[in-house]
Order: sequence, then structure tokens, then C-alpha cells
Amino acid sequence: MTDTKKNTPKVVWQLLFFVSLLVILWFIWSQNTAGNNTSVSLPFIKKMAALPLPELIKNRPETAYTHAIDKATKLKILFLSQKYEEVENFIETERKPGYTPWDIRSWIDFYIKQLKDNPENAVFEIEVPRANDWVEHSPNSTYSHTFRGQVFYDLAWQARGNKFSRETPKHSVKEFAQYLELSKIDFKRALEIDPSNDFAWMYMILINRQHSGVSDNDFKTFQNALDQVPSSYRVYNSFLIALQPKWGGSNRLMSSYVKNYTDIKKQYPALAQLASTVHKFKAQQIARKRSKLDKQLAAKKKDQSTYWKHFYEYFENETIWNKYSSGYQTVFDSHPNYAEGLHDFAEVAKGSGRTELAINYYERAMKADAPFLGADKIYFFAKYLVVPEEYLSP
Repeated sequence: MTDTKKNTPKVVWQLLFFVSLLVILWFIWSQNTAGNNTSVSLPFIKKMAALPLPELIKNRPETAYTHAIDKATKLKILFLSQKYEEVENFIETERKPGYTPWDIRSWIDFYIKQLKDNPENAVFEIEVPRANDWVEHSPNSTYSHTFRGQVFYDLAWQARGNKFSRETPKHSVKEFAQYLELSKIDFKRALEIDPSNDFAWMYMILINRQHSGVSDNDFKTFQNALDQVPSSYRVYNSFLIALQPKWGGSNRLMSSYVKNYTDIKKQYPALAQLASTVHKFKAQQIARKRSKLDKQLAAKKKDQSTYWKHFYEYFENETIWNKYSSGYQTVFDSHPNYAEGLHDFAEVAKGSGRTELAINYYERAMKADAPFLGADKIYFFAKYLVVPEEYLSP
């Protein structure tokens, strides 16, 4: 009897604990259920967890990007076999009018980068000897100098890193400047050989910016580029990057520049995206400024989410959104398979609370060129879309 009395309080507390646990679980379940109720009723939405990566791609769809990748694979074999004349003739032949449909870049840009082991990086021990060998063999080829200029540019940024300049070690800054100068020499030589090399012009503008910010030399280089490649969106965009306040420009200068050059968008529709890009740059400025203020209040791990919160808030303003959207729509009308642009537009639509619009453009991006977007982005899309049957295994 005594033991029973002693155990009674313990039993009561256990019962209270289990009842509380049940209440908590019911509350969580009800919240999740409510969260799954959405006003979006488009037929391709499916409430599901993201699919495992191996199931995302069944048979690779044939797109402009996959065809170009197949060609680039053959080109890389020629390059590694040191058949440089064949490489140069190949790029010259494939260097068609217009730009890559999936990201509106130069065809030279695409094929030159595919010659590296990693298109977005460079390994000194591997890439520099290859580049030197090509230049030595073909000193009068715009493509050999463009390749080496690209390698040196990548190495410059790898040496510097992504920290603020005040946080970058002096030896890294010195190495950065040395590689940048080597890159400039090669791109300059590439343009002497072929002034219509839009990829080289783009990098000359970027290198000038990193040397001195906005200067008279920048304007001169930009004007020379326009004389040779007046339709290149990437050349115009490179100069817009240089006009940001962090490089010595200003918001007023950016807006004036965009207004001036988007007047010719009827002739070159891709330039309409400049109007969208300038708002992206302004949103980045605001987000950087406000997230720094929040750092005093938020834990360091929350800094990234704080940045994106302020970034997307900028686009909640309908007037700004309409201007941002208008530029992209003009580009999409003339470049319907611009998968990179469709994806970026969907991201901002989603972040600014335009869910239905985001879902629509995520789907359009996948249909435009899913292989270019890659498995990671498709995996992300699976949270929002029913992935079309041709992308999934049975």
C-alpha cells in the first residue's frame, strides 16, 4: 500500500507528460496541414517531397545545350591531343551569329571554357602548361590567347578569394594583380588579332574595372567594344557592373546608362535585361547595407537569410517589380529558351511572394533547357512542380 502511494505522483506526471506530448504533436500536424493548403491550383503542382537525385533524369532531353556539350566533348579531345589547328577551325566554324540560347553568352565563351577541366575554375599545374603550349604553337590565334587570358583571370580571383579587400591578405592582393595583368596582356593580343572577339572585350572591361574602378579608360574600352560587337548583352552588362557604387559609380549613373542603351532594345532585344539587372544591383546594395545593421542583433548564422530577406523585400514594391519584369519579358519574347533568365526571374518572383508566377517560370525554365539548369536546380524545382514525365524514371 505504501509503495502504491509513493508511485502515484510519478504515474500522474507520466500521464501529464504523454498528454502534453500528444497535444504538441497534434498542433504541429495541424500547422503543417494548414501550410499545405495553397491558393495555387495549377494542374502541374504536386505536394511532395523532393525526389532523389538519381530519379530526376531518365533520358537526357535533346536540347541546344546538350548538342553543344557533345560537340565540346569532341573539341576537348582534339585539344588534349594538341591538334590546335583543328581546335581553332572548330571554334571558328561553330562561332555562329547570335548567342547561346540558354544563357545569351558568346559561343567563344562557351567553347573556350569547356576546354578547361572545370569551366569555372583553373588549376595552375594543369591549365597554364596547356595554355602556354597552345600560345607557343599558335601565337597568332585569337583563341589561344583568349584561352590563356581566361586561365589567368580565373587564377587571379582564386588567389584573391571572395573576402572584402580590407580583409584580403596583402600577398593575395599582389598575386591577384599579377595574374590580372597577365590576363589583360593575352586578351589585348586576342583583340588585336580579331577585334570581333566579344568574349575578350567582356573581360577587358571587367579587368579595367578591377584595376581602377570607373575611369576614362573604361569608357574608351567600352566604346571600342561597341564599335565591334554592338549586339553583345554581356559586353553591356560588364560595363553596367563597373558602374555600381562599390566600383566608383553610382545608382544615378547606372540608371542613366540603362535608359540610354535600352532605347536600342528593338534592334537588340537582349539589352532589355539591363533594366532588370540594374534593379537587381540596387536590391543587392540595400540588402548588404541592412543586413550589416542586423548583424549586431542576429546570430552570425542568420546573416545570409537576413540578406535575402532584405533583397527580396525590394521587389515587393509593385512599381519596381513592373520595371524589373518588363525588361525580362522583352528578352523572353525574343529568346524563349533563355533558361538562365527564366530561372533567375522565377527566383525573384518566389522570394517576393509571387508564388503562382514563380511556379510558372520554374516550369518554363525546365522546359526551355533542363540539362543546362542541372540536377541540383531540378531537384529544387521538384518541391514546387510535378516534374514532367520525360525527366523522371518510370
